[in-house]
Amino acid sequence: MSSRNLFILLTLLFIIVIFETGYYIIKTNNVEEKTNKTSTVNQELRSTSSFLDNDKQPSLKITFQTNINDKTGRTVFYEVRKTKNALNGYGKFEATYKEARDVWLIIGEFVKWEDIEGAKDKYIIIKNPKSNDILVKARVAFEESSLFDGNKKATSLGVENLDINNKQGQDYDKLGLLLSWTDDNINKIIKQGDVVAVHLLFMSQTDNLTQGIKKDEKGYPLVSWLTLRRFGGKQQIDREISIP
Repeated sequence: MSSRNLFILLTLLFIIVIFETGYYIIKTNNVEEKTNKTSTVNQELRSTSSFLDNDKQPSLKITFQTNINDKTGRTVFYEVRKTKNALNGYGKFEATYKEARDVWLIIGEFVKWEDIEGAKDKYIIIKNPKSNDILVKARVAFEESSLFDGNKKATSLGVENLDINNKQGQDYDKLGLLLSWTDDNINKIIKQGDVVAVHLLFMSQTDNLTQGIKKDEKGYPLVSWLTLRRFGGKQQIDREISIP
């Protein structure tokens, strides 16, 4: 082999070695970068829902949590694939009653109560947990009145038992009429940042059904039910109100 051919062969070998080495370095860096990104994402997910990743919650998928330190379930938004009628997600949801179709259910983050002049009733204000846009301002019955047909349609209070929802399907504990609760206890179980499902009151058969949701004189919808959520349902609520 001539010196020229030998030189060309060595040059080609050198180029191949350089190419292979560079490819290996680039591939290794990409793998490390992808691993680091995955680790970061997983760490972020664990930071918002670590207490939910256990055998107790086999079908509950947490999509958002307003307070990552909450362990009671009061601040979590979720999806449950096995539960047909679960209060999944957040936002406004329509329903049909008789001839009327209207927004019937709002799920969002509790902002505050607003007093109503001349009445014990209050407005509840609920917002979108991501955009902070107000989803609804609705009237809650804190006393018997003709507006709510006495106590026949007064606002009821309930709590989802998320433990049972995970395993068997939708389950609620009834907590009675809200007007029977003291302000102190209400403030213990409904706090800023809590997830609240607001069920609005449809017109009755004696009302104009085409109007859909019943409203007060200022045009704000009336609330039929407020549904909270807790792991343990009513047992957790009882623990909260027992705290001085």
